[in-house]
Amino acid sequence: METNDRIEQVKGLLHRYHRTAVYIKNLKEEIADKKAQMEAMPAPKVPGYSPTPGGGANNLSPEKRAYFANERALERITELQCRINDLEPILLRVDRTLDALTVTDRNIIVSRCINHYPWNMTARTAHCSPSYCRRRIDRILSLMADMMLGPGDIPIPMELFTQDTQ
Repeated sequence: METNDRIEQVKGLLHRYHRTAVYIKNLKEEIADKKAQMEAMPAPKVPGYSPTPGGGANNLSPEKRAYFANERALERITELQCRINDLEPILLRVDRTLDALTVTDRNIIVSRCINHYPWNMTARTAHCSPSYCRRRIDRILSLMADMMLGPGDIPIPMELFTQDTQ
């Protein structure tokens, strides 16, 4: 993979950082809601009675309806947990990489690539000149690409980083 592709990959991850973090939090909240619904869903102990003989195909007992509702909720929880398991390691990798940078480099990247500040605001946040920030950002992104994806000569499976967070 070329260096430019690696840097663009890192830029994309940084650009989507906040959206991905909020999406993961929302998934976790939805899982908690589903679990609370399952606990609150009482299963009646009385069988359903119908005036029609044989019960009919659409007349499920309350126990069966509760069972099927629990099964659907469990399937949804599993699906949401799989999404979290796909995205959370990527976000943690970005966090570890940001923590490994110097304070100035981290401030430049967070201000410019994550918070999308203009250059003058980025420079103020990093306590340096706008021209220094412009010169430095490419080096920082290259360094981050090496930290996140491995040195350029070591291949890392890129499908790990191609998750779309909607």
